[in-house]
Amino acid sequence: MDPVDQLVVVLSTLAGLVAVAVLLFVIRVVALVRHGGAFDCSWRRVEAASSGAPEGADAASRWALGVAHVGSDALEWWRVFSLSPRPRSTWHRSALEVLERRSPHPGEAPVLFSGAMVVRCAQREDGTDRQPFELAMSPDAYTGFASWLESSPPRDRGGVM
Repeated sequence: MDPVDQLVVVLSTLAGLVAVAVLLFVIRVVALVRHGGAFDCSWRRVEAASSGAPEGADAASRWALGVAHVGSDALEWWRVFSLSPRPRSTWHRSALEVLERRSPHPGEAPVLFSGAMVVRCAQREDGTDRQPFELAMSPDAYTGFASWLESSPPRDRGGVM
């Protein structure tokens, strides 16, 4: 086989692999959004504010676009740009707490879904507080999320702000 034919075979194989990856990605996103309780939701870890940072600024990881699904006992979150069939994070309703809500800072707005609000949360574990994280979702999604969180049995009720 001459070099041109080899190049054609390699490029055809790569194009086929890319097509399969795109198809799997589309099937995964459709499957995630298909069942009720799913909504667009970005996520990031929040760390302590750095010294010298402007008031209200946090040292935080980058936002990751995703899809969240509210189940009977847990909020599951999947990265949009992943082929994994399993959620990246799961937060149990009985230990989930909303710490605050806010509008995105000017530098955050371009990387979040349009019209998103930022919700700072924490999940209690064994009586200790875990590092907070932030979710960005639409106001309508927040209404559903807060209702779901508040509707837990009285002994398990998480805090909602």
